[in-house]
Amino acid sequence: MLKLLILVPVAIIAMVFSLANRESVAVVLDPSGLLGDWTQIRMPLYLVVFASMMLGVVIGGCASWFRQGKHRKAAREARSDARHARDEVAQVRAQFASLPLLRR
Repeated sequence: MLKLLILVPVAIIAMVFSLANRESVAVVLDPSGLLGDWTQIRMPLYLVVFASMMLGVVIGGCASWFRQGKHRKAAREARSDARHARDEVAQVRAQFASLPLLRR
């Protein structure tokens, strides 16, 4: 329900923004102008803004994934250690179960 309360207003704002900014703008990939006009792309402003935001999300996600690599490695090592500890406990229990009971 909370997701719906957040996403619906965001979607409405995005639609209003798109309708208000349909004018074409030039996106220039060569600011020096040495390569000519083929480096210029004309598209609606809302596409430029949405594409920039999506690119930022992708770049931010990749940067976060790379930055968290050491934590993922530590988690893998901890899982491996826990698996080895469980195996060792199982072996010790099996050895203990096979011992004859001492009677007095």
